[in-house]
Amino acid sequence: MKKIFFPVLMLVAVCLFESCTSGKQAYQKGNYDEAVLKAISRLRKSPNNKKASQTLRESYPLTISWHQDNIARAKQSGDDFKWERVITEYRQVNYLYDELSRCPSCLRLVSNPIHYVAELNDALEKAADIRYQRGNELLVRARNTHDRNEAIEAYRHFEVACSLMGEYKDARDKLAEAKFLATLKVVVEPIPAHRSLEISHEFFENKILEFVEAMQVNEFVQFYSYTEAQNVGLDQPDQIIQLQFDEFVLGQVYMKEKEIQLSRDSVVLAVIKARNEAEHSDALVFNHPKDKMAEVLKYFQPAPIIASPVLENEIYGGGNNQKVTVCHKIPASLGKSQTLSIAQSALEHHLEHGDEQGSCDGEADPNTVDSNDSDSNDKNTTITTTYQSPVKSSTGSEKTETSQDQKEQPATADQNPGTHNAVNTVTAQNDPEPSERKVYGTVKATVHVFNKSLTSRGILDFKIIDAHNQRVLTQEKMPGEFVWYTEWGYFNGDERALDDYFLEIVKLKEAYPPPPQDLFVAFTQPIFGQVTSKVRDFYRNY
Repeated sequence: MKKIFFPVLMLVAVCLFESCTSGKQAYQKGNYDEAVLKAISRLRKSPNNKKASQTLRESYPLTISWHQDNIARAKQSGDDFKWERVITEYRQVNYLYDELSRCPSCLRLVSNPIHYVAELNDALEKAADIRYQRGNELLVRARNTHDRNEAIEAYRHFEVACSLMGEYKDARDKLAEAKFLATLKVVVEPIPAHRSLEISHEFFENKILEFVEAMQVNEFVQFYSYTEAQNVGLDQPDQIIQLQFDEFVLGQVYMKEKEIQLSRDSVVLAVIKARNEAEHSDALVFNHPKDKMAEVLKYFQPAPIIASPVLENEIYGGGNNQKVTVCHKIPASLGKSQTLSIAQSALEHHLEHGDEQGSCDGEADPNTVDSNDSDSNDKNTTITTTYQSPVKSSTGSEKTETSQDQKEQPATADQNPGTHNAVNTVTAQNDPEPSERKVYGTVKATVHVFNKSLTSRGILDFKIIDAHNQRVLTQEKMPGEFVWYTEWGYFNGDERALDDYFLEIVKLKEAYPPPPQDLFVAFTQPIFGQVTSKVRDFYRNY
């Protein structure tokens, strides 16, 4: 069943397509022009198409007869502009003639196609003459009464006459005269100078004139500047646009300062690196139990961090290499001590922070052991502390505190004296493989933010006046305002406490207000939008 149904469906579709493209359906509906044109199009592609040939032979005589009847009825009507209807019918018949002429197979079917030439030219001249006479009557009345509506109607008649015959009599000249009488002539007066400020309104005036000259709202409205009106001899305009600033205030500069306290938690304050043979040595503050860590961390705050003293002989040597024994006190809260052998020149430094000369209780004096053992012990007890904590403000001043041993130690990746976010590093040299621990804390900064503003504002008095009787046709007060604003700042403290917004603020410098002329231009921008919108809406229907 499906095998039979599909070919039948395809056949029906092909028949419908042939019927549509040949114009048969249009012919059956009485659309003779459409039937003829479709048949011509089909025969150009397929000259021997039987359905298209039959459609053309039957439909062409009928469409010619139909157009001739329309021409006869139009000529007999009492319509003043009946010849324009006749012209439409002649032109349609001539269009069919042109299409047939470009189809050789069609000319074999229609031997004598109809073509109206003289008849069309006669109808064109008669139609143009009627339009010319009607326009001339209206133009005469418009000259006497100054009625814009009659002038506009006269313009339309002359326009049609020129479109029908081109250069018909003096229709072009009268067309221009009718356009002049029909056009509403509007003069934009200059803006009076401000009484108290030497401000030029030229830029604002030029922008208004530029807009009205380019505005394509109504072909019968013409705008002139005051100078243009004088140049063309326009002594009596129809309307006048008056613009005047009732108020213009530059205002005063207002400046505010705001002090903002900033802080940021969980910032790396120090990195502790250690080498230690004894995994739980009392000499290394970062290996003590967690309950002791809070007391240990007080030695690693931003302002100055003091860790275990430097014991290297080169730092305190000064040429004296004699060794002495001291009982070195590890921070008191830990309750620990250690016997060390130090250079004689370093003794005073140790005594000042609480160490005692001599060995600790129960420990041997390292200076009494064998020299070989002593050398080995020195290599295993050397503790080096490196510290740098710059404090810098956004104004460029910098304060750096450096422990004495830093002078001899090379800078590491964590030591950067030119930045705000330097990290303190403490290294104990004992074990070949160092361990590392970061010390976190809170950083703080004080930001001073300044902002300065100046407001300029004004009110424009907008009027449209009838120049013949001085009547105000429309009036509106149009306000405008512009606020100039600038912001800058500086900070004291740690730059790491600042977020992105404040980092940008402290980079800015104080700016100064623009001159009065620039402020005037700025606050008139919103007024310009109000003026153009008002003018467009008012003259759209003139």
